[in-house]
Amino acid sequence: LSSSEHFVLVPTEIMDHIRRFYGIDESICNEQFCCRASDHRMQSIHMVSAEVSAMMRANPKLRVLAVGTRVLQLHSERNYRWTQEGIDVLWQALDGSRFVSLTEACLRLVLEAT
Repeated sequence: LSSSEHFVLVPTEIMDHIRRFYGIDESICNEQFCCRASDHRMQSIHMVSAEVSAMMRANPKLRVLAVGTRVLQLHSERNYRWTQEGIDVLWQALDGSRFVSLTEACLRLVLEAT
């Protein structure tokens, strides 16, 4: 693999935008999110444990080639959507501000329309 295939931490301003949009609480640090160094558009964001994050920050020359769980995928210019595996990882950290409540009748209507 080339040297640009390793993972790096996602810039704070990107994670702050994602955190505000989805309502991710402070129990997960911004430094736990990373992407491939060669992926300038940050199409795929992975989450790592606090210990792996600390190791990456302590040794910037370390080239991590495979890491964490893919949690977010770029959908449009600056908007990300959850990946299937990302929902399980981040569910407990969501504040519920993006949740939608449905009555049983409304859910039945939606299901019958599809």
